[in-house]
Amino acid sequence: MEIERWDIFKEITMIHDEVDRIFQNFFKRITVSRIDEETPSFTPPANIIDEGEKLVVQIALPGVKKEDIDLSLQDRTLIIRGMRVGRSDKPHYQQEWQYGSFEREIIIPVAIKDDDIRADYTDGILTIIVSKSDS
Repeated sequence: MEIERWDIFKEITMIHDEVDRIFQNFFKRITVSRIDEETPSFTPPANIIDEGEKLVVQIALPGVKKEDIDLSLQDRTLIIRGMRVGRSDKPHYQQEWQYGSFEREIIIPVAIKDDDIRADYTDGILTIIVSKSDS
């Protein structure tokens, strides 16, 4: 078992990035919902799982068509954008599902191999597998 040194600056940077992302998404939602009440923006939930030499990122996107998902990588940030189209224009007594555009930015907490990334979309779950870098 290898002992890993704890790097407080790395932890602080990760916390800072996460707080920054939360504030950006919060203000984006307010702005979009006031401009266009019919297309609210939302942030889909995600899991990041460490599987040793790989990281598995899962994004819950039920009801989203595969062709409506855009995935990109900038530095160590995965950016997932897309659109969930509403299925009915009939009046609702209750509507908790969110429709419209969505965006999720996930900062990968470790160095990765940019050329070894795979994605799969099955049963409403987008799964992204990235290989960790040796460095």
